[in-house]
Order: sequence, then structure tokens, then C-alpha cells
Amino acid sequence: MPLRRLSRRRLIVIVWLFTALVLGLLAVFWQATALLSAGRAYVAGESMWSKAQKDAVYHLARYARYRETADWSGYESALAVIEGDRRARTELEKAQPDLFIARQGFIQGGNHPADVDRMIWLFRTFRNNARISHAIDIWTQADAHADELAAVARKVRAGVVRGELSGADVNAALREINRLNGVMTRQEREFSATLGEAQRETQQALLVGMFAVAGVLLALSIWISLRIVKRHEAREQALSMSESRLRTLLQSAPLPLMITQPRQQRILYANDRARQVLNLPEILPALFPIPRHYEDQQQRDHMLEILDRDGVLKDYEVRLRDAKGNPFWSLVSAQKVSWAGEDCTFVAFNDIDERKRLQDDMRFRAFHDELTDLPNRTMFMESLQRALGKARRHGTHVSLLFIDMDRFKDINDTLGHTVGDDLLRAVATRLVESVRDSDLVARLGGDEFVVLVDDHDSPADVAMVAENLLLALARPYPLDGHHLSLTASIGISTWPTNGPDAATLVKNADIAMYQAKEQGRNNYQFYAAALDTLSVQRLDFESRLRNALTNNELVLHYQPVVNLESGRVAAFEALLRWQDPELGLTLPGKFMPFAEETGVIVPIGHWALGRACLDLASWREEPGLGALRISVNLSARQFLNDSLLRDVEEALAAARIPASALELEVTETSMIKDHARANRLLQALKRHGTAVAIDDFGIGHSSLSQMKRLPADSLKIDKTFVDDCANDPNSAAIIRAIIVMAHNLGLTVIAEGVEDKEQLALLVTLGCDFAQGWYFSHAMPAEDAAQFARESRWNLKALVDQPRLRAVPAGGAGDMLSRERSA
Repeated sequence: MPLRRLSRRRLIVIVWLFTALVLGLLAVFWQATALLSAGRAYVAGESMWSKAQKDAVYHLARYARYRETADWSGYESALAVIEGDRRARTELEKAQPDLFIARQGFIQGGNHPADVDRMIWLFRTFRNNARISHAIDIWTQADAHADELAAVARKVRAGVVRGELSGADVNAALREINRLNGVMTRQEREFSATLGEAQRETQQALLVGMFAVAGVLLALSIWISLRIVKRHEAREQALSMSESRLRTLLQSAPLPLMITQPRQQRILYANDRARQVLNLPEILPALFPIPRHYEDQQQRDHMLEILDRDGVLKDYEVRLRDAKGNPFWSLVSAQKVSWAGEDCTFVAFNDIDERKRLQDDMRFRAFHDELTDLPNRTMFMESLQRALGKARRHGTHVSLLFIDMDRFKDINDTLGHTVGDDLLRAVATRLVESVRDSDLVARLGGDEFVVLVDDHDSPADVAMVAENLLLALARPYPLDGHHLSLTASIGISTWPTNGPDAATLVKNADIAMYQAKEQGRNNYQFYAAALDTLSVQRLDFESRLRNALTNNELVLHYQPVVNLESGRVAAFEALLRWQDPELGLTLPGKFMPFAEETGVIVPIGHWALGRACLDLASWREEPGLGALRISVNLSARQFLNDSLLRDVEEALAAARIPASALELEVTETSMIKDHARANRLLQALKRHGTAVAIDDFGIGHSSLSQMKRLPADSLKIDKTFVDDCANDPNSAAIIRAIIVMAHNLGLTVIAEGVEDKEQLALLVTLGCDFAQGWYFSHAMPAEDAAQFARESRWNLKALVDQPRLRAVPAGGAGDMLSRERSA
């Protein structure tokens, strides 16, 4: 090799080594900068912590003096900063910390998000450094004082809420706050001093480290340069001998390699691996013909065209056959070479069959739903676009059926996600079996499916498809020991009548589906332009309902429950009302279905339970009302919610009333959705001391054999039986049977919807225990309930013994029995 060329190459090597040296120094400098930046972030975080501590002390002291809600909020906000830093530090102290929790803690502590990762790195890297460890110990010690401050805050808060905070209590709290403020301030100063000293020591160490690393890198670069030059010289020497070893290398290569003359259909050389894969003889005779190992001869011809044009073929995917005739995918590369003085082609191929299978699987998963293997939303929208393009060209129709399973969430929440997933797979199978092979069934997500029907003649054809789907989906589903019943609501839109593009068709089919639900579910509806207005109104109504709880628009009214033996008010049933800004005072029948469907019924029910218990607590403080009880309705979702027992305990504790003062009303239907779970919940409530009433008894679907095993305390006879009981012998007989059955089971009976004295007289005669209805009073605001209960008493003996009674209108609708006013 000429000396000039060697010198030039050595110069290039030296340049690269110098570049590596500079980059190494830059890396060390960057690391030093990151460390200093992390130290700065901790100093800033300490400042935020100090400010938060001062703010917490300030607002808590003001709150103790003036009881302003804003000061309590200021205290809680300041305390959240301190708690955020504690949460981050506590998580980082773990052997395997959750860095997401640590990040969120530092951000909550007021630290800038860009600094958080450096702070975590510094903490984890230098935790065992003496200075850093001492600073963290000081930081940790502050937790105990922060907890003491929080304890003082809770005591002050409790005194303010109960109105029991005296001047002496305030002075004691202020003294404790000032003491804690002084202690925590000293700890902050010590922390700052320790952290500053650690930062100065770190800076000095980094400076020394940078010089040391630079020296090491310089020495290393010189050594590497010498090594590279020597290796380069050795490589040049080895290359001069490589031509004699080429055949040996090819023979031992793990990939199939061949030298061919493809146009002459001859193989000049093949290594062992190529002979094994293609079933070639051990010794190739001269002019050995190329076997037909290509599955597609057109692919082979195309490969030869590329090779003739470019002189090289790179990574061409082709289908080959192995020695046993089994097809497999191979990646073929080829290049024109000179071999033994002739123009030949050097061919290498690699088995990529497994990779192709993985690619096919990934492609399938990208366009199919993982649970049901149906096409997913992406594939459906692409198919819909193609169908619309075809329909535009040929003047045909395309219809879209949007399918949503009715009350699927109830089943999923009640029986678990495993049963829910099995049910969705069964639904998918029935959908596919119920349509033509040319129709596309896809799952959009959750319990939403779509069916694409193209090239049909009239709406009647689509209606027949929808009817078949409804019939198929309504058949029972035997799953996991359950025979589940499920229906569907279907919305239909058609191109071009109901929309010019795919997105509009999907939206309009969705709107029509909601209309089907409003029509009672288990039916189908075609889209009409008028539904757009209804859809907007529905969305607006749902939005206002979701905000009703936040905006304090929900109120409770209370209807008295009268003891038919004493004639006095024994309890009140809490009835929900919505003070809607647009509709005014709205009854539950208007908004409860939406609340159930959207799931907002759970937080609303939680609020109603707590509010009712607090109202009862205030009534029971008045003379003569200490035995008054409250009755609260539970929705199906709320009854089967995992947090029910905790919600009941919290409501009773907040109101400071015994569990026996609360009765929860549950419908038969909500209990039979999961009878075993309902029984466990009722047993737990029973042990807790809370009473349970079975609401709307007689109109549900449960059997008497199930009812006798439910640990309930009372039955509520539905209003539909009470309405005609005075005139209809059948209704009277049913009421009599319910009362006898309940009493035999040790249950009390409450009659709902009593509106006249004839109904009441019959109930008293039949031995009913309690009654409620407009005859006694409409539901009333909480502020009127205590006075009503204290002053109201009915002479029920006179009702049975005397043929005519004097009517006195006193707070209710219809005839009112004479009420004896207590003093």
C-alpha cells in the first residue's frame, strides 16, 4: 500500500478519535450540568416547601380565628404541596419505586415538571452521600411536625363544623401552630445549609472528575489510535489472502449461497446449506440445471428483469419450496459476479417464514378486534369508504346498522368482565351468522357493533336484516352457569338519503340507535332528520344532569310514613328532586333513566344518602322526634356497587345517627340480577344494623322461594295494588295475601300511594303496619318535615269505627283525617 494512502487513513482515524474525545468531554460536562441543575431544582423545591409551610400556618391560624372557608381552602392547598414532596420522597425510598408516583408527588409539591426527572435522578444516585443523606433526614423529620400541624387543623376543623370551638380552644391551637412554625422554620434553614454545602462539594468533585475523565479519555484515544492502525495493517494483509479462501467461507456459511447462470438455467456452485434446503445433490455435475423451486414463476421472471436492469437484487421477498415441497417465504439477494472467467450471479437467500407470519398476525390485529376477531373501527371505516365509492359508481344503496346492547353494563358489572367478554363473543357469533356473507359485521368498542349492508333494493330489505338480528340476539345465552337474556337497540342510516359521507352515516345511525332506546329498547329505528334536534336536546339534557350535583341543583323532599297503629309519623322517605334551571323542579321520572344509563346515578345516590342522614339527625334533636327514621331508595347500580357498605358507614358516621335509624329501599329487580351477591349485601347491612325494605313489591320478577331467603325487614306494597283496593276484590285479596305472607316471614308491611280514606280504612282493617301517600301529605322540603311530624296524628280508630269523618285539609291532597295536634 502506498505510504501516502496509509498516512491519509491514519489521519482520518486521528480525527475520529479527537471527535470522540470532544464528545466524551461534552458528555461529562452535560452530566455535571444536569447534576447542578438537579441541585438547583431541589433548592427551588425547598423554597416552594418553605412557602407552603408558611402559607399553611398563616391560613390555619386565620381559619381558627375567623372560620373563613377560603382560609381552610388555602391551608389545604398549602398542605397539598408539603404532602406532594412527602409522597415523592416516600416512594423513592422504596427498593423498587414507582417513578410515576414520585413524579406526580414532586409536581404536586410545586416543582416545575422539567426539573422533576433531574430531582429523581439526584435523589436515587446520591442518596448515600453523607451531605445529601443528612439533608434528606432533615426533610424526613419535618414530616412529623407537618403531621402535628395537620392534627391541629383537623381538631380546629371539627370544632368549627360542630360549632364547638371555644376561645380557649382557639388560643391553644394558635400556640401550637406558632410552636410548630418555629420548629419547621429551623428545619428549613438547616436543610438549606446542608443542601448548599453538598452542592458546593459536588461542584468541586465534578471539576476534579472532569479533568480526570479528560485525562483518561486522552490516554485511551492514543491507545485506540495505535490499535486501529495496527488492525488496519493486519486487515490489509488478510484481504490479500481472502481470494484463496472464498470457497471455504461460502461452504461454511449458515445461509444458503449459490453461484448460478440463471438465463442458462445452470447452477455452478451451492454451499451445504443451499443443497440441504433445495434438495440438491452432494456433488454438482457440470452444467447442473436449476430445479423449479419457485412457487410462482412470474416472480422469478420479475427478479431476473431487475437483475438484468440494475445488476443487483436486494431483499426480494419470494415464495420458495423446501426439500419436502413445503412452501416458505425467503428473502433473496443477488449480484452479478465473475466466476471462473464467466458472467454469473451470486445468490443468497434467508428464511423469513416466521417473520412473515408475525407480520400477517400484526396486520390482522391492526384491523381486527382482539376480543371477537371481528373487523375493528379502522377496517370498518375503510370498508365503508370502499362501499360508498362502489355505490357512487353503480348507483346502488348502502345501509349501516348501529347496534348497542341494552343494559349490557349491568351484566358486566354484576357478573364480572369474564362473563361480559364471553357474552360479547357470543353476540359477535350471532351477528355474523344472521347476515349475508357479503355483509360486514364489525365491533366499534364496548358493546357497540355495526353491520354494513351494501347493494340492497329497498328499506324493507334492511328492516328484514334488523328484525333477524333482534330475534337472534334476544335468544338466551347459556354462559358460565347463567342463562342470560339480552336485547339490542338498532339505528339505521342509508346512503345517499341520510348522509353524503361515512362519518355522517355513522353519526346518524348512532342518533337513530338512541331513538330506538327511547322507544323502549329491543327495536330498530330508521334515521330521520327530526332526530338531530332530539339528539341535541338529549345531549344538552345529559350535560345539565351531569353538572346538577356540582351546581347544587339537587334537593331532597320527604314524604311521611305513618304508623297505622299509633297514627303518628314514624319515618320519612327521601325523594329526589332536580331544580333544573330550564325545566324548574323536575321529578325523578324525567331524569332518573338518563342517570341510570350514564352511570351518574352512583354519585347522585351517594349524595342523597348523606344528605338524608344529615337531615334526619337535625330532626331527631327536637323534642319527641328521637325515634324518627329515614328511608332512602337505592338504584340497581348503587345497590350492587362495591362501595355501598362504605358509603352507608360514612353517611351514618357523618350524621352521628345509629344504623337502626336508616332504612334502604331496594327493588326486587335489582336484587335478582345477582341473587347471591344481593343476599351477601343484605346480610352485611343486617349485621351493620341497617334495615332493608323491598320496594314496589308485587310487580317484579322474583319468586317467593327467593324472597323468603332474602334478609329484608319490610315489604312495600306497590301503588298499583293500592289504587283499586277499595273497589276491586282482586287487588284487596292480593294485598291481604302480601300482608299475611310478610307477617309470617317476620316482615313489616308498608303501603304506598294511599290517596283516600276508603283505601286507608281497608289497609287498617287488613292489618297493614305503615302507609304513605298523598292522603297524608305530599313530599315536603326538609325544613317542614320536623314540624309536620311533631304536630300530626291521625285518629285511625275513628276511621274504622265511624261511617263519616270530618275532613281537615292540613298539608296534603285529598280528604285528610282529623289530626290531633300535640302541644
